[in-house]
Amino acid sequence: MNYIKHWRKNRGLTLQALGDRLDPPASAGTIQSYEAGTRDPSLARLNDIARALHVTAGKLLDGPPRIPTESELASMLETAQRELAVGVSLGDYPTAVASSLRDQLLLFSGVPANGASEGGETKKAPASSARPRSATKRSAAA
Repeated sequence: MNYIKHWRKNRGLTLQALGDRLDPPASAGTIQSYEAGTRDPSLARLNDIARALHVTAGKLLDGPPRIPTESELASMLETAQRELAVGVSLGDYPTAVASSLRDQLLLFSGVPANGASEGGETKKAPASSARPRSATKRSAAA
């Protein structure tokens, strides 16, 4: 599956307008066959299409990033607040929550969070720094 059609429509181009932007130009039928998956463009042609659409070739293959829903974001925020280490000062609280949210968003998008090694394994923080905050301390800090 490819996302040529998505990006072409996103850019407001017709099949022929996209074909005309390529070097050498392609017919509307050729572009349509690429979009339908009945014909695969060469790597050079895929890069040419990507340039014409002002996206990376990867975005033509992987599609646009998925944005978390409001409920998914709320869940991530709750998790970030719950996972804060005991002893985080009020001044460090926003930075600590932001860091945890960043890690969760990276995991959501399939990218390893902080400490990922080249083998793909994530290094664990020492247990003493990863203790969850108690409910009374969390509600007092909020």
